Amino acid sequence: MKRTLFSGLFIMTISVAIQAQVTCSEQLRIAQRNFDDGLLENISEQLGGCMEDGFTKEEKINAYKLLIQTHLFSGLPVLADELMLEFLTEFPSYTITSTDPVEFVDLFNTYSTDPIFRIEVNAGTNFVLPLVAQYFGPANIETNQPVYDIRPGFGAEVNFIKSLGGNFSFSAGFSFSALNLSYSNWPYDYSTVTGNISSMYAGVPLAVRYNYNPGLIGFFMKMGVEPVYLINSSVDLVRTDDIIGREPISGTVNLTEGHNMYDIRVFGAVGLQLNLSRDQLLLSVGYKASTIPVLDETEYYMDPDVQSKYFFTEDNMMLNHAFVTFSYIRSIYNPKKKEE
Repeated sequence: MKRTLFSGLFIMTISVAIQAQVTCSEQLRIAQRNFDDGLLENISEQLGGCMEDGFTKEEKINAYKLLIQTHLFSGLPVLADELMLEFLTEFPSYTITSTDPVEFVDLFNTYSTDPIFRIEVNAGTNFVLPLVAQYFGPANIETNQPVYDIRPGFGAEVNFIKSLGGNFSFSAGFSFSALNLSYSNWPYDYSTVTGNISSMYAGVPLAVRYNYNPGLIGFFMKMGVEPVYLINSSVDLVRTDDIIGREPISGTVNLTEGHNMYDIRVFGAVGLQLNLSRDQLLLSVGYKASTIPVLDETEYYMDPDVQSKYFFTEDNMMLNHAFVTFSYIRSIYNPKKKEE
């Protein structure tokens, strides 16, 4: 009995919802016919009850257009303006189509409809491609130089984007990057030294962007500079001696002291953009080149304890790196009447 009652209530609920949808859709068709016949008096009443939640998105857009035209043809420009602002607040990324009525287009064009700015959040991975400026080491650096291998790192940014006009824009934001690098060396015949070098930076990326968006898929590129500040740098080391009975020596060494705390990276990136109404999704690849080496050689101190314990001395290098990022961009609107 309970199951039958529940099934009946469920079917009734679905039926009512379908009936409401059909009723609002039919009301829109009736209102359009009345408008076409010049019968404007009852159109607002016909559509008013469905504007809250009775229409699909496309139907609601068409209902707004019909109501705005009705007010214009009824000699009620103030009400038409109020409704246009309401429409643009709800559908801020709407763009004019070739089928839009001339009266609607004319009123639409009296409003500022471009985003006031965009917010971008991105995250991805990076790969350090070091450029060694000076080798240091416990052994002969002419014959003994370490090998550096790629280890994936992490990067993230929050950017504020402002249009410069046309397809160009400018962005400024905040960034965090963790750069990783694998280290291997054979300073002596009997020793192997391996390590993972990690450096963390906070930065302020500044860029000029170009967007070409002919449709759903667009093209994106940017170029800029990024001043960064070193938060921390360290290396996890393992020294293994080819001597029977000797255990590997491992530990973590903080490398921050003696480093240049600032760097200025020059970067460029290209990618594809998926346009989803007021939102965009981006996939981009790029490259950042350091302009200041890691070590401040006037302050750098080669710790003899680290050298003797791990057979390790840090080299001076540029932490150039490639990156791949995924971005989400949200457009922020504030539609308002243009000043005459």
